[in-house]
Amino acid sequence: MKCKNGLNKIEETWDHYFGSIQYDNDQGVWEDQVFKAQSWKELIGEFKRRLPKKRAASIFCAGLKFKDGTEEDFTLDAKQEVRWVTTDGINDKIKDMIHNRMDVGQVKYGGEIQIDDSRDMVRETLEECLDGMVYIAAKLVQIQDAK
Repeated sequence: MKCKNGLNKIEETWDHYFGSIQYDNDQGVWEDQVFKAQSWKELIGEFKRRLPKKRAASIFCAGLKFKDGTEEDFTLDAKQEVRWVTTDGINDKIKDMIHNRMDVGQVKYGGEIQIDDSRDMVRETLEECLDGMVYIAAKLVQIQDAK
């Protein structure tokens, strides 16, 4: 069996996939709903089925549990594959995008953002904004030329 993220484990070593969504239970309390699946496709299907039914729902975790008790985390993979299935408004989607970028940064840089490092964050922000303006301008020209 070839697992997500290039893991090469023979089928006999794994037990099940697992997932969890967090959501507002309409009484101002956040709850989790945990479930199992026997394949990646089934896991993603469960996320897609469950997320739209809950208020402000999002994927909390996703992974693969092995028979020896170890787990492999596939939360970022699941979030990318399931993207935008919730029925929440645009603000929730924007918050999810920011949250996902922070998750990527934690994995890429090995922890939370450091506010006391030596980087010039104002300059870096300006550079990122300018890059974003170039990308969006190019896309708008592409859209306009397609008309």
